[in-house]
Amino acid sequence: MEKMLLDPEEFFKKVEKEKTSETWTYLAYWALLPALVAAIAVGFFSVALGGYIAMPMWLADLVLGNMTLFGISLGIGTGVAIYVGLFIGLFVTAIAAHAVVTVVKGKGKFDDTLKAVIYGASPFYSFGWLPIFGPLFGLYAVIVQVQAFKALHKTTFVKAVLTVLGTLLLIGVLAGIVPFLSGVFATGYHFGIVVNSIKGIMALIIA
Repeated sequence: MEKMLLDPEEFFKKVEKEKTSETWTYLAYWALLPALVAAIAVGFFSVALGGYIAMPMWLADLVLGNMTLFGISLGIGTGVAIYVGLFIGLFVTAIAAHAVVTVVKGKGKFDDTLKAVIYGASPFYSFGWLPIFGPLFGLYAVIVQVQAFKALHKTTFVKAVLTVLGTLLLIGVLAGIVPFLSGVFATGYHFGIVVNSIKGIMALIIA
């Protein structure tokens, strides 16, 4: 990561030739850091606060019978969720990014987009949890991703910027639409149950 942070342009020229499996291995390695930090933090505070940050103590005692075991279990579960979530989230982001970079006539393949997203975002998902400095790593991740798309997709600086900003916008829109649609479908489903129930009651009365 040091080479990428200090000289991203030269770094991505070398990354272009590597196998996609190496990119996933890189993510598997660096994703451990935020996952472990989250697991330790959640586990520690769950035990220290008696589980109140997650659920009432009586419920935790009922489920696991031991607050220490509950805190450790919650910490491990959080760490695993973040670790797996990074793989899923970055893959979905790569799909969105590839759609955008295709629109601006990028010349790379999906594998190149995947590399740009995973490597480019690593300053943020590796160190974005740090107090005070987290947002700075997030901003730097955006800068690195611009360099990544510029190098891996053989495109201009402006188009690389448009790709990164367009991806952020697209992910933001999708993040808003999915919960909305889920709510609409859920509402429609429950409304259907109510309507069918009323119909059933009316049929019994008429009969």
